[in-house]
Amino acid sequence: CDLTLRDMVVRDNTLHQLNAYYDGGAGVAITYGGTLVLDNVTVRDNTIEVFDWARGMGAGVFGGASTMQISGSQIFANAISGGNGSENRGSGIASWQSALSVATSSIHNNTVEGGSAGGVFVFAYANRPVHIADSFINDNTAQNDGGGLVISGGGENVIPVELVNVTVSGNTAGANGGGILNTGRAAVTNSRVHGNSLSNPSADFPLYGAGIYSYYGAQLTLSDVEIDGNTIDDIPSGSGWGAGLAVEYYGSATLESVRIHDNHVNANGGGGGVYFAGDLSLLDSSIND
Repeated sequence: CDLTLRDMVVRDNTLHQLNAYYDGGAGVAITYGGTLVLDNVTVRDNTIEVFDWARGMGAGVFGGASTMQISGSQIFANAISGGNGSENRGSGIASWQSALSVATSSIHNNTVEGGSAGGVFVFAYANRPVHIADSFINDNTAQNDGGGLVISGGGENVIPVELVNVTVSGNTAGANGGGILNTGRAAVTNSRVHGNSLSNPSADFPLYGAGIYSYYGAQLTLSDVEIDGNTIDDIPSGSGWGAGLAVEYYGSATLESVRIHDNHVNANGGGGGVYFAGDLSLLDSSIND
């Protein structure tokens, strides 16, 4: 079925997640070929409470094998908590094998415990485009990876996830990718990744990429992007690598007109600006301070 919501507020709903399937949506959910349109909609203060080994996805908005079109909307203060594992995903928006379009919207102040992607989770799928434009992903928190955004999914027919004129700022993660974590294919254009952080006082392992972390064969293209003011700190027993940008484990990155500056690792480790253990192509770009 299809669902269109305009000029309204969806708030204060709770989903008790009891199974381990990839579904969710305490606020709004669309699945199995349906189309969801959100136009000037506020989705706030919705909660998924996860039990035992179940997993929660998309406390605010969830799409599974569907199409989602979000414009002029605010998605904030949604939360996922509980569970015995680490599989919770995407407290603001979770897009599972779906086509997703987000425009002139803000996804902010969402939190996920026991998992990743505080703001937005995308599992890309063949021939289902994901496009985020003229929007903000800011001040989200993930206990594990990808405070702001997690991009996953790959294959020959998977279209790169596109971010155009997007600000990713003030997000926090407890492991890798404070702003963005990419294990798929991503293209970021005319955007800023600013003031994101990695922090975990109990970590005894390395943390990578406070701004962006791209790894495990992922493909990343950055064009006219500023990466600045990202930090790794408060890890007394671990280490930090690539506060601005980290690429490793057979990942590849192409940077054109990218400005990387004023990023800092305040811990053992290195690569305040960039840490690379993959393939790098750099054109008309700068790394300083």
